[in-house]
Amino acid sequence: MRPILLFMTILTLVSCSDFRKKEMLNEIDTLQGTLDSLGQVLDAHTFETMEKRQAEMQQTDQQIKSGYLSDTLPLETARNLKRWKKSYLLLEPLSQSYPMLRKAIENEREQLKKLWEDMKHGDGARDKYAGYLRQERNNVHDLRLLITEYQESYREVEETYTTLNPEVELFAQNLKATQVK
Repeated sequence: MRPILLFMTILTLVSCSDFRKKEMLNEIDTLQGTLDSLGQVLDAHTFETMEKRQAEMQQTDQQIKSGYLSDTLPLETARNLKRWKKSYLLLEPLSQSYPMLRKAIENEREQLKKLWEDMKHGDGARDKYAGYLRQERNNVHDLRLLITEYQESYREVEETYTTLNPEVELFAQNLKATQVK
């Protein structure tokens, strides 16, 4: 009777362990899917577009700097120039963030792949799998927050560029025209 009871106990423990293993592997697959989605969101706000905007805005900024002499501006124009300049200055950190976020996604994807392989084959310290998975879950969460912040900043720059850039470019051209006279 005791050997049967021992066998049943071991079978129960192994079954629970296998169930938890499958559960954790499924969670890793879900995290991989989340990384894919984050990559798509990041790619929707591409660096190439920002690079073009940055070059255009830099040229306009140089025109303003070289042609602006007076301290008197209409208040609304001054506010718009200030918002435009803030947006222009945001482009540099955004352009640096894009490749870092892209690399972070790829690094996290690689970590999840390694963890998935270790769990699948039972390699490493099995008792630490839950902790490793929790850490990777936190990493993906942090990446989601960073990409959301990046996305919001990108939208802010795009909105400002779309609404204010024609006005600011016209202002810069008028400055240039008055210089030529």
